Amino acid sequence: SLFYSNASQTMVQQGVSKADVAYMNLSSIQSGLWISFLCTALAAGAVWMYQSKKASIVILCGMLLIPVVNSVRFNKRFVSTTDQNQIWSENQFTRFFTEKKEKFRVMNFVGGTIKEDFLPHFGVDVVVGYHGNQLKWYDKLLGGPNKRNQANPNFLNLVGAKYLLFPSNQNFPDGYFGDKPVFQAANFGQIQIVENDNALPRVFLADQFQVFKNIDKMNNTILNTPKSLLQTVFLEEKPELSYMHDSLSTDSAWISDYTTDAVTINLLVSQNKILVLTDNYYDAWKVSIDGKPGKILRAYGTFRAVEIPAGSKEVVFKFESRRYALGKLLTNLTALYLILIIGFYFVTDYRRKKKEVVA
Repeated sequence: SLFYSNASQTMVQQGVSKADVAYMNLSSIQSGLWISFLCTALAAGAVWMYQSKKASIVILCGMLLIPVVNSVRFNKRFVSTTDQNQIWSENQFTRFFTEKKEKFRVMNFVGGTIKEDFLPHFGVDVVVGYHGNQLKWYDKLLGGPNKRNQANPNFLNLVGAKYLLFPSNQNFPDGYFGDKPVFQAANFGQIQIVENDNALPRVFLADQFQVFKNIDKMNNTILNTPKSLLQTVFLEEKPELSYMHDSLSTDSAWISDYTTDAVTINLLVSQNKILVLTDNYYDAWKVSIDGKPGKILRAYGTFRAVEIPAGSKEVVFKFESRRYALGKLLTNLTALYLILIIGFYFVTDYRRKKKEVVA
């Protein structure tokens, strides 16, 4: 761009100024101006022909194609195409993870070799997200844009990082993740897949909790305290049910169905429990317990928790965004409005021509 703000920094050092950039692209600028003039003239001509009754409303509809065609012409120079199979083909890593049936996340410590957005393309959940625009509460736990906490063992265990992509010539220190040793699950040359059995499951039950009023204090406790995060749930508000700790409890929860906008969890609980699903909390998610509406609490500052009464059988999370529904409604109403306007013009033009023929 002629007005690219970094041109003076990136090119002046090479003896090239913005004026030089303009002269180098003068022919392109001139051709662009001529094309813009032509498009403007075509649009003006279409309006004039319609107003002077030398053409029907069809010409106005055709006029709408002018900016579309011009935008495609202009934008295609900035969009390069490549064979997607060269980038997104399956390989030994994707096959290893997609063959696993349980829900887990992968921490990628070899981002220079395997891009962070590669595995999500095949439906493999990763720790750091694949677009850098994760929810602010998760981003805060992760350590901000620089991902300061991505190697913290407590953080990795909490988010369910059961597998880690790691250089083959390096190893984690003994006991780094906890009591259970990590081991090499697969080796593919310079990259190994390390399995971490200390990672928390995607869904689990607990009967102990700790309430934090300060999210920074909670995050600090998560990252720096060896307390078992599996046994004690960190919450931001006090639960309503009463809980009795039972270290010998055999109560269990498991995911029976998992889709983009709905998660079904089956339960076997004899006492009141707190269910934790280590998927990010968001206010558009709703929950029902045995068909009755429930309340979602925020656990560990970023995940979802639900109070489960004894004897409950099923929990269902559903994504029901009012903002999305409102946006969809407004979009449909706008589309309907445009259809009515265009239809009105067509009907008006048809009646006008019919009257002229009769006259």
